[in-house]
Formats: sequence, C-alpha cells, structure tokens
Amino acid sequence: MKLFVFNGSPNARKTLATADHLGLEIEVVWMDVTQGDLSKESFLEVNPCGKVPVLQDGDLTVWESNAILVYLSVIGGGGLFPDEPRGRANVLSWLFWETSHFNRAIGMFAWERVLKPAFGLGDADSKQLAKARVM
Repeated sequence: MKLFVFNGSPNARKTLATADHLGLEIEVVWMDVTQGDLSKESFLEVNPCGKVPVLQDGDLTVWESNAILVYLSVIGGGGLFPDEPRGRANVLSWLFWETSHFNRAIGMFAWERVLKPAFGLGDADSKQLAKARVM
C-alpha cells in the first residue's frame, strides 16, 4: 500500500496515525506542496482533485481521509470499525460530523490565526472566527 501525504495536513496525519495504530505496512509518499507536487500530472492521475491523503492498495485508489480510515480499519482489524450495524452507524456519524463541522471550523481558525498572518495577509477577521465558533 502507498499513502500520499504532505507534512502539516491534519487529514494526512489521521490516516498515518490509523495505519500506525493498526500496524499496517504502508509506503509513505511525501508530497511537497511548495514544489507544486499536488498539481503535477503524475499526481493528478492518482487523484484528479489534487488533494491528499490518497491511499493506493493495488488497483484500488481511495482519496478521502475518512474513507481511507474506514478502509484501513476494515482491512486492519483491531476493532476500530465495528461489525454490527449500530456500532458502524455511530462511527460513521462521528466521521461525517468531523468532515462537515469540525474540519470547517478548524480550517477557518487555522487560516485566520496562523496562515493569514504568516503570509502577511492581514490580521484575523473576528467575524470569521465568530462564525467558526458556532459551526
């Protein structure tokens, strides 16, 4: 298996942590966003969305972090993805919540508090931060 990631991506980090927790052997392919690796034709053939993480397992390509978590949990065992429907529904509810709400809020905080100032794009927008607090 091959996992494409870049340093600093929380979605990549959670897939790496899951693979490590399950003791899965994965070849990690570190992408360099500063060199445009995600826009290169060779990577866009792997994921036309141009985003990481991406997992390749033989002829299967999985390119959403939570889908990767479910796949790794099913093939890796370890009880992370329950066999019974109620347990699966609970895990999926939290994964969908994380994607829809937590990631959006954290992304907004990261942009306003860290990235915007780092790139000299001004101070954090208090209105955007207030919106993120209630997501």
